[in-house]
Amino acid sequence: MYFYLPKNMQKYLPVTLKHPPVDTLQEAFLWKDERTVSLTGIISVDTNQYEVEPFLCGKKVTLRYDPYDFSCGIRVFYDGRQFKDAVPAKIHRHSKKGFQKELSSTPPVTGLNFLEQLAETKLTKKQALSFSGLEGDLK
Repeated sequence: MYFYLPKNMQKYLPVTLKHPPVDTLQEAFLWKDERTVSLTGIISVDTNQYEVEPFLCGKKVTLRYDPYDFSCGIRVFYDGRQFKDAVPAKIHRHSKKGFQKELSSTPPVTGLNFLEQLAETKLTKKQALSFSGLEGDLK
């Protein structure tokens, strides 16, 4: 497919695409959240508690993390500067509530094919149910 470009725009062709590094892509999709650090230097993220640097006690910090996997670390920012990552103090859950990593494994093969089994069986004529032949006490 060809496109018409004015002569002043043709100097920009051919354009090569730049592929960003994987770290840059991961950073772009991290969740951003603001929390206030307790006076003991603890922040809470989805019932998990993390320790941050003592300098940040009582201050409002910005957190960047992957909600699918807390083991990747929680980055701590204050006043536009990044500090040491938060260290786990007490872990109750390993991912954000409601987030489940999709399993990429395929289901096991059982060797059963119900459509083939249905085709092999001879279907009998549909009949009405008769309750007159049932035994038992009907009250």
